[in-house]
Amino acid sequence: MKGFLLVTASLLVLAGAGCRKNETAVNETGITVIAECKGAPGYLTQAGFIPGKPFGFSVAEKGTTGLSLVQFPGPGVPYKQFRLPGWDIAGHLGAVVTDKSGNSYLIPRPFINTLKNDPVKQNTIYKVDSETGKMTAYIELPSEKQPHAGNPYGLLGLMFDCENDLLYASSVAGSGLDAETGSIYAIRTYGEPKVLATLAGVEAMGIGLCYLDGKKVLFFGKARGSEVYGIALNADGSFEGEPLKVLSLEKLGDRGDDKPRKIRFDARGNMHVSGIVFNFNLANSADKQENIYTFQYDPASKQWRLLNVRKGIL
Repeated sequence: MKGFLLVTASLLVLAGAGCRKNETAVNETGITVIAECKGAPGYLTQAGFIPGKPFGFSVAEKGTTGLSLVQFPGPGVPYKQFRLPGWDIAGHLGAVVTDKSGNSYLIPRPFINTLKNDPVKQNTIYKVDSETGKMTAYIELPSEKQPHAGNPYGLLGLMFDCENDLLYASSVAGSGLDAETGSIYAIRTYGEPKVLATLAGVEAMGIGLCYLDGKKVLFFGKARGSEVYGIALNADGSFEGEPLKVLSLEKLGDRGDDKPRKIRFDARGNMHVSGIVFNFNLANSADKQENIYTFQYDPASKQWRLLNVRKGIL
């Protein structure tokens, strides 16, 4: 498994899951969790996996570039890796999300160097078709500035809203020491892909969705700092108002300056934030483990309170 700080064990578990559109878990704290889409792809029959046993996508299999579908080892179940031709056309990958039909959306992310990741294509989302299994470039997102040697990254975060069939993607393409030129995009996936809305001037890494006190909110972690912000969403999924700071990882954990790489919510409405070292370069981290910070929302004070910090992978 690759140890690079941004691609550690990136797995999307699919077994036993389908798109649970509008199926939510309501928590007494005022959080309503939005279930993820995890439709099984139509090409799955080609994989030869043992039926009913867990499997998922991976972008971090040892000696492999690009996407893999793996069946996890267990009692009576051997490890098995499945790939189709062309699953490496985007080079090394970051996040993978899946819609209710089993189509997968992926973002590229360089690993160690840019030899397999074309710098001008780091703001392109790729799609694996559920029926054919073919990976193609899905949509190229606009950026204010072109990639440069000081920042090899483009897209960093990806989330699919199963209720609205929208992708949310965060990018730091073209950002440098003198300017914060990143963006978060809301992308329509029904019909031809189209950017529905853009939140410009924001450098974000991890992104997550939930209902907060009855209002759908997109949370995102800052790539330059340790803060997590939230911005309300309109009914069509576009952005409403201005982002508000909701919590910070500053002075938490063993490093004290982690960047929020990933944001997820559990069935109880707790927010889990994975924190890593990130400095806009491809340097490998000596500490390959993430810090996982768990926060609980207090509706009385309208604050997120830290419950615990642990080592692990989110």
